[in-house]
Amino acid sequence: MLGRKKRRGTKAPHPFYEDEYFITIMFIRKLIIYNVAVSKPQPLKEACFTLNGCNKKHLASQTIEELLVEIGVVGPGVAVERNCQVVRQIDYSQTIIEEGDNIEVVRLVGGG
Repeated sequence: MLGRKKRRGTKAPHPFYEDEYFITIMFIRKLIIYNVAVSKPQPLKEACFTLNGCNKKHLASQTIEELLVEIGVVGPGVAVERNCQVVRQIDYSQTIIEEGDNIEVVRLVGGG
């Protein structure tokens, strides 16, 4: 700041603004703000499958457990078949429904 003449009508630059670290941080902040503001949200991908003989759409990466909660079939006595193979209850949360899958959901009911 010493030795610099102050021009009329302008403020003298603050020494902190001339620091390379500060300029780098400001540049990075602008990049982050620009990328967040400019990037468009990706549309949710949908996939089609068959549930008990009816075509149904769902979000990609939906699990069998999420499907059962969605259709309101939870608890004991529920059996799920995916593409002609029985899915174990332990695997409901890990089995992802894929495009074109054929899902059959059966609830066991007792009575006479």
